[in-house]
Amino acid sequence: MTARGLGTAPFPVAGQNLALTLDLTTHQLVTDSSNGWSAALPLTGQSTAELCHRITALLAGASIELLLGYLRSLQAHGARLMV
Repeated sequence: MTARGLGTAPFPVAGQNLALTLDLTTHQLVTDSSNGWSAALPLTGQSTAELCHRITALLAGASIELLLGYLRSLQAHGARLMV
């Protein structure tokens, strides 16, 4: 829990640490990196597949490649995002 919503502890990805915050006050997914990069993704009515695509594209823009299979496995195991 954060003052604005839900967040992760920093975790290592591609030689840096990322922290994700689901900002419930501004309805955004905020990504912060230990190298100073930050981005916000507005959460609008969309499918889970579209949200995964947008997250992957956002991170790819910062040269952070995710395994799409991992995101699909979350969905296959019943992970649901209410946006």
